[in-house]
Amino acid sequence: MLGGLANALLRQDPFRSYDFMVQVDGIYMASFAEAQGLSMDLETEKRAEGGVNDYERILIKGVKYSDITLKRGITLVEELWNWCEGNRDGEIERKNGSIFLTKRMGELAGVTAFVPVIAWNFYSAVPIKWEGPSFESGSSGIAMETLTIAHEGLDMFNPLTAAVRAVKKRRA
Repeated sequence: MLGGLANALLRQDPFRSYDFMVQVDGIYMASFAEAQGLSMDLETEKRAEGGVNDYERILIKGVKYSDITLKRGITLVEELWNWCEGNRDGEIERKNGSIFLTKRMGELAGVTAFVPVIAWNFYSAVPIKWEGPSFESGSSGIAMETLTIAHEGLDMFNPLTAAVRAVKKRRA
C-alpha cells in the first residue's frame, strides 16, 4: 500500500503554475513571480528519397533554446544584479540552474511544505538583460526586476519517475 506522499504525487491532477522555485548554481532564489521561456525548437530539413514518392524524410538538424525570463519583487538581496554587472564588466560567469514545479503537501507548524515534482535544468546560462522597476506615485504595486538569461541547453527531470526507474533497475 502506498503512503500519503506517494499517493499525492501519483495523482494525475494538473499542477498549479504558481507553485515553483528557481535555483541557480545550487542556491534557491526565492520569491519569483514569473518564470518564462522553457522552450526548445527542433530545426528540421525535409529530404526526398529516390524512388519514394509518397512522403519525405524529416531530418533533425539542430535545436534552439528560448531565453528564460525571471521576474520577481526587488529585495535587498542583489545576486541577480551582481551576476549581470559582473558579466557586463567582463567577468563572464556561466551558471547552471533549475526551475522546479512543486506540489504543496500541507502545513506543519505554520510552514507550508513543497515537494519538487518536475525540474527543468538549464546549462551555461549568462544574463543578457536586466530590467528594473517602473515607478508610479499612485500605484500600490510591488517594484519588480526582470532578468533574461540565454543558455546552452535544457532538459527535464521528473524525480518520481527517476526513482521508479532506479528501483526497477535494481530489481532486474
